Amino acid sequence: MRTLTGFACATLVLGLASSVVATTWYVPSQCPTIQAGIDSASAGDTVLVAAGTYTGDGNRNIDFSGKGILLTSESGPEATIIDCGGVARGFYISTDEDTTTVVRRFTVRNGSWVVGAGFYINLASPIIEGNIITENEGGNGGAAIECLSSYAIIRKNRISGNTSSGDGGGAIVCSGGAVTIVGNLITDNEATYADGGGIHSSECSGIIEGNTITGNTARGDGAAIYVSEGSPPIKRNTISGNTSTDGSGGGIGCSNGASPLITGNTIENNSCDDLDGGGIWCRDSSPVIENNTIVGNTVAYNGGGIACWEGGAPVIVDNLIADNVADWGGGGIYCFESSPTIEGNTIWGNDCGLDGGGIHCDASSSPTIKENLILANEALFDGGGIQCYTSSPMLEGNTLTGNIATQSGGAIACVMGSAPTAANCILWGNSADTYPEIYVESDTIIVTYSNVEGGWPGNGNINLDPLFVTGPLGDHYLSQIAAGQGADSPCMDAGDPGSAVPAGGTTRTDRVPDASPVDIGYHYPTNRAPDLVDQPDTTIAENQYLAFTLQATDPEGDSISFSSPDLPVGATLDAVTGLFKWTPDYQQAGAHTVTFIATDYGSPALADTEQTDITVTDVVGVGDGDEEDEPRVVAQYLAQNYPNPFGSSTTIAYSLARPALVRIAIYDIRGALVRELVEKTVPAGPHRVGWDGRDERGHGVSSGIYFCRLEAGDFTETRRIVLLR
Repeated sequence: MRTLTGFACATLVLGLASSVVATTWYVPSQCPTIQAGIDSASAGDTVLVAAGTYTGDGNRNIDFSGKGILLTSESGPEATIIDCGGVARGFYISTDEDTTTVVRRFTVRNGSWVVGAGFYINLASPIIEGNIITENEGGNGGAAIECLSSYAIIRKNRISGNTSSGDGGGAIVCSGGAVTIVGNLITDNEATYADGGGIHSSECSGIIEGNTITGNTARGDGAAIYVSEGSPPIKRNTISGNTSTDGSGGGIGCSNGASPLITGNTIENNSCDDLDGGGIWCRDSSPVIENNTIVGNTVAYNGGGIACWEGGAPVIVDNLIADNVADWGGGGIYCFESSPTIEGNTIWGNDCGLDGGGIHCDASSSPTIKENLILANEALFDGGGIQCYTSSPMLEGNTLTGNIATQSGGAIACVMGSAPTAANCILWGNSADTYPEIYVESDTIIVTYSNVEGGWPGNGNINLDPLFVTGPLGDHYLSQIAAGQGADSPCMDAGDPGSAVPAGGTTRTDRVPDASPVDIGYHYPTNRAPDLVDQPDTTIAENQYLAFTLQATDPEGDSISFSSPDLPVGATLDAVTGLFKWTPDYQQAGAHTVTFIATDYGSPALADTEQTDITVTDVVGVGDGDEEDEPRVVAQYLAQNYPNPFGSSTTIAYSLARPALVRIAIYDIRGALVRELVEKTVPAGPHRVGWDGRDERGHGVSSGIYFCRLEAGDFTETRRIVLLR
C-alpha cells in the first residue's frame, strides 16, 4: 500500500494526475472534506476517512462524478459519521457509476430530501456496504436509499429509524433495474402514508436475501417488503415484528402482477391492524411461497398467515404455517376470488374469530389443497380445519386431525353453494358441537377413498382408526408391519387406484417411498435437505492461518459430505469433517466469497448452500522471517436446531471460539425453564446436544414454540424451536 504524506490535497492532484498507481487519499489530514478527497482521486484510488463527525459543505450531497473509487472509513461506522444536519442528502450517485464505486463503513444520518435522503442512486450501480444509515427523512420515498434504474449492491448495512412521508419505502426504494439487497439489518423504519416500511420494490428484479427485517411500519401494504410489477426473489430473510397499520401484508405484500419466489424465510410475529394477510398478502399476483416458516402473525380481518386476493395463482408449498391468528376468517390461509395451489404444508395451531381455522376458501375460490397436514386449528364458528363459502376446492391426500370448530364442521364446513371434492384424505379426531368431521349446509361434497371418523358415504371410504405413529419428521405416519410396527394401518394401500403416488413421499417411519396403490392421508417427504449453518464472515491478514469447521445437520440423520466450487487458491476443505484451512499468501489481499455445500446421502440426495466472505488484509513490511499465527477457530454460534419443527427429537449444534462454562437450556413461550441440557466447561470448537422434547422430570411437553438459549462467558444467543407432536 502506498502512503502519501506531507502534501496539500491540491498539490497531490497535480503531482499524481498522470500516475497509474492506485493512491490512497486521507481525510482530513490531506484533504479537508470527503468531497475534496473524491475530487482528488482517480479511478481505482481509495479515499480513507479518519474517525470523526463530518458536517457541512463537502461532507453532504457527496458526488462521485462517475469515478470508480473506494470510499471507506478507517475506524468503522460507529466512529465515522456523516451528519447531514437535516438540510441535505448524504450521497448523490447519478453519473453511471458501477460496482467499482464503493461506499463502506460510515454512519450516514440526519439526511433530509424529497427522495433518497441517505443515498440517491439514479442510473448508477455502486456497492453500499457495511454502513449505518439512520434517522434520515424522505419526503416522497426511499428515506435511507433510493435506487432508480439501478443495479446497485446493498449489503451488510444497518438501516434503522428512517422515515418516508410520501410514496413508501421507509428504508429502501427500488424502481426499475435489478438491485441486490443482501445481509442487511433493516429495522424500525416507517412509511408514514404508503407501502413498504422496510423495502418498496417496483418493476425491479434483483434479489432480497439474508436480511433481518424487523420492527418496520407502513400505513399501506407490505410493512417489511412491498413488491409491485416485478419479481425479485425473497430468500432466507428473517421478517419479524413488522406492522401494517392501515393496509394489508404485515410481513410481505405483493400486487399488480408481482410474482416473486418467496423461499426459506422466517416470517413471524408480524401484524396487520386493519385489513388482510398478517404474514403475506398477495393480490392479482402469483408468487411461489415455499419452504418458509410463517408463525405467530396476526391480522384484524382475514388470513393470519397468508391472504390471497382477487386473481393470480399463488403456489404455497412445503411451508410451516402455525400459530397465526385472524380476527375474522382463515387463521392459516385465506382465499378470496383466488385459486392457489396449497401443497405439502404443515398448517397447525392457527386460530380465527369466525370460520376456517386452517384455511378459509371464500367468494368463488377453487384452490387445489393437496398433501397437507392440517392439525389443531380452531375456528370460533365453522370449519376448524377448512371452511368453504361459495367455493369449491379440490382436496387430495390431506390429513386433518385435532381441529376444532365451536359450532360445526371440525374438519370441513361447506356453506352457501360450495361443492368441494375430497379424495385420499384422513379426517379423524376433529371436534365440533355438531358434525365433528364434515358439515354440509345445503351444499354437496363428494368424498371418496377417504377415512372419515363416524363414516361418510362415497366410493372407497372407510371408518377405522388410522393408527398414527411417530416417525422421523412427526407423529402422523401410518403404522405398518414392514416398517417395524405391530399392525398395518387400514389406510395403507386404500387410496384411489387411479391416483398417482406423491413423488418422494412416504407414510412409513422407515422412509421407504409409498408405491401404488397410494396410501390414504398426508405423505411425509422421504428426504429433506440438510441444514448448513451460515459461517460468519471473517477478516484475516496475509500469511495468517485460518481454520474453521463447517456445521450441518440432517433431519433424518443421514451422513453429510462437504464441498466448495470456488475455494481460494491454497485453501482445503475436508469432505468428511468439513474442516476448512487456508493461509493466504501475500498476493491474495482482498475480498473472497466462498461457497460451501453440504450434501446428504439420502434418496434423492439433497444439498444446502451457504456463502461466506473472507477478507484478507494487506500486510506491509513483513520480512521472510515472520512466523505464521497459530491455528485458531473463528466461529462462535448457536445453530438452528434440526429438524425444526420436530416430533420426537432434535439436534442443537453450537461452536465456541474458546473454552468456556456453557449453559444451554430450553424455555417455554412464557420464559419458564423447561429443561437444562448442558451446564459444564466445554472446549473450543463445534459441539452438539440433543433434546427429546421432555422436561426436567422426563415428561413429554406439549406441542408449541420453545426457546433454546446458549450462555458461554459473555456470549449469549437464543433460537426458536417448534415442537409438533
